[in-house]
Amino acid sequence: MKNVNLVGGNINLEGSGQPINVVDKLSGEGQITTNSLDNHGTIGDDKTSNLTVNGTKEVTDAIASGNAELQDLADVVKSNEKSAADSVTSDANDIIGGYSAEVDGNGKVVAKTVL
Repeated sequence: MKNVNLVGGNINLEGSGQPINVVDKLSGEGQITTNSLDNHGTIGDDKTSNLTVNGTKEVTDAIASGNAELQDLADVVKSNEKSAADSVTSDANDIIGGYSAEVDGNGKVVAKTVL
């Protein structure tokens, strides 16, 4: 894809190893949902105003069991070698209500919350 404007939309990355490549620009606000931390998106120019990367129950399970971190979820979508997310969330699993965190301007997860 060359240019994508989310306009409040949602991009779903289902399966494992699903790539998304936005060559020029990703803009607007919206969500990218993934059910695997092996899915990856690359953005040429991040012009999003509010991008959330959301993990499904499978991602929550991986984080809760210590096999992954919220930073891994944030890094599913990158621009210029850092996370393009403004926030990360994950769906509830059988034990917890999910996770939520903000991502700073350097692409690092801060202010983590267990829901």
